[in-house]
Amino acid sequence: MISGKSLVSIILTVAAYLTMASPVASAQNAGRKTLYRPPAEVKLERLIRRRFPDFYGKSFPGEVLIVEKLYPVGWSKDGKLAYYLEPGDEACGCYFARLAIKDLKSDAVLWQFDYDSSELQDRLKKRTPESLPSLWRYKRELFSSKLREHGIIPQRRFAFLLFPANYMGDQLTADLKTTETQGDRDYGIINGAVLQLASKQRGRKTIFEQTSKPDEALPLDMKVLGYLRSPFEPRIAVILIEVLRGYEGPPHVTHFDIVGASLDGGFK
Repeated sequence: MISGKSLVSIILTVAAYLTMASPVASAQNAGRKTLYRPPAEVKLERLIRRRFPDFYGKSFPGEVLIVEKLYPVGWSKDGKLAYYLEPGDEACGCYFARLAIKDLKSDAVLWQFDYDSSELQDRLKKRTPESLPSLWRYKRELFSSKLREHGIIPQRRFAFLLFPANYMGDQLTADLKTTETQGDRDYGIINGAVLQLASKQRGRKTIFEQTSKPDEALPLDMKVLGYLRSPFEPRIAVILIEVLRGYEGPPHVTHFDIVGASLDGGFK
């Protein structure tokens, strides 16, 4: 039978051991590398349909746009955004994907991974990833390593917002102006675009400017869709969308451009 004093002594000994062991356990946990989970899609197809009604059944009954899908991953505290895209498959029966990390201060892509399932079919056979979950499992170590390297903090939920944007009592709008060629409209007509962020109180600033190159496919149409807002600083990612001619004509395809903008500086 254990006496009261002995029992107290045992409890104190165990407590001391756990106190000594806990820093080791904490260090082990801290040393574990975070593995990022697959992101969730921001559902935009209905909004795209409302913005581009002419591409839905006007020329051909049942015609629809082949829509690229957007999966925001997370933000860093210093102005970076990570996002995953699924370009539409027109005819090959392939799975396409892109994971990118973009600096929204300079709009430079810091790292990018492009995937085409047709390039792996011979080597991997039945193991070829053909969806976001399977590709993420296959490349999870690589993806997680790059996201950690750039300080990306995953977000549980992304709110896709429409302009105007409100900031510090001010209201900001996205003003997109495009120029068109006089060429064949069926093959694309927009050869230039300028996007400005306009403030009611502070003026305007240009955040995106594009001039097409002679050998580039021209968009059939281009619009501002909305924006994502950083939870860490007054910065947004403006989501531009362009419609490009399909491989053999309709149905046409969409493509996202993501442009960074500070909400509190650079206006004139």
